[in-house]
Amino acid sequence: MANDVNNLNVRFLVDVPPATHFILHSSELKKVYANQLRMDFLNAKGQDYFAIACNQIEENNWLTIWKDQAERRYPVDGDYHIEIATGEETLIDLNTIVPIRECNQYSWTKAGLPGSTIVTMTYTDCDCVVQTIEGTVASLQEPLLVCSFDTPSVTAGGIVFIAPCEVLTPSCPDRVVVFQICNENSVTDDNFDIYLNNTYIGAVDLSAMAQVGSVFIASNNHSLSVVSSDFACPIAGMVVYYFSPLLLQTENVLEMRNTQDNGSGNAGTVGVRNYLLTGTELSAPCVIADLSYGPANGEDATLNFSYTECCP
Repeated sequence: MANDVNNLNVRFLVDVPPATHFILHSSELKKVYANQLRMDFLNAKGQDYFAIACNQIEENNWLTIWKDQAERRYPVDGDYHIEIATGEETLIDLNTIVPIRECNQYSWTKAGLPGSTIVTMTYTDCDCVVQTIEGTVASLQEPLLVCSFDTPSVTAGGIVFIAPCEVLTPSCPDRVVVFQICNENSVTDDNFDIYLNNTYIGAVDLSAMAQVGSVFIASNNHSLSVVSSDFACPIAGMVVYYFSPLLLQTENVLEMRNTQDNGSGNAGTVGVRNYLLTGTELSAPCVIADLSYGPANGEDATLNFSYTECCP
């Protein structure tokens, strides 16, 4: 049975006048309520309260508070019977409510421009500083770390256009992606160079009759270390490599390119995790993917995994 909710001053963007009541699922209702709290706050403080200083941390803290209040007000999961209250109504577009400003990784497409075209790109970085970079279309295809309230613009030949952007990976500021490739069964495997999305990130020497391998940490901070692991092989036996987190995409290709045939076949595991970052310590992993490799002697292996959520 639907739940009665009174005094909700909202209606929806529709082509016909709204009815006096309607049914709304709790997941959408909580978004509406949190957005009402947000709009009330901005009406009191000023619509540009967060944008002036690009205060991402404060805005996200408030959004967390408003969402918690919505959870407490509508705790039951299910359909609610919404009655439109009398008085001033607020138009709500469910596609745009409760935007969360974050630092996201973006890439842009060249929109048909030749690779040699000189372009100027303007965007806002994660410290809320406007950056301008210039180069050829081909040279500017690397992903950018962009504050999500901003969309990069590109000037080419005097024409300004919006660069088509795509969020490549989830924003997980308190977590670090880590891979382990290991010889779980302790039987000699081949040696491999490891490539993530066609970029070299390290190697594995699996020639010993032991649980050996490598760990790959997606960070430019080489002081990070795994202190609590759920990987198949002990961390103590691993060689550690670090690589740029910008290499990660939503859909990833992990290649094991054979560098030495050790004559015993191949059978091992690849664990992909997102570790909680505390200082320089990595612990409390959540699973992104569990994979296995098993190419014939001297052959390569290609594995795939998705990265669309911090903790799926």
